[in-house]
Amino acid sequence: MKGLDADKQRAVLDGAMRLFEQCELKDITLERLTKATGVPAFDILREYHSSDNILKAVLERELELMAAAAQAPELRM
Repeated sequence: MKGLDADKQRAVLDGAMRLFEQCELKDITLERLTKATGVPAFDILREYHSSDNILKAVLERELELMAAAAQAPELRM
């Protein structure tokens, strides 16, 4: 069984980030995420299995982006 492609994964994680900015974590539902992303609920559940896994994926991606943006200590002046 094939999971979500990269564009849909990005859409889900971007949508989750927008929802995190707008409301409390407890108020983010699968229905809201589906409406925010256009990705069907079934596909989101098949890929991530739970809201905890979506949150984990968002946090991992954000940490990777922050690490990539930070300069390596030996390159700092």
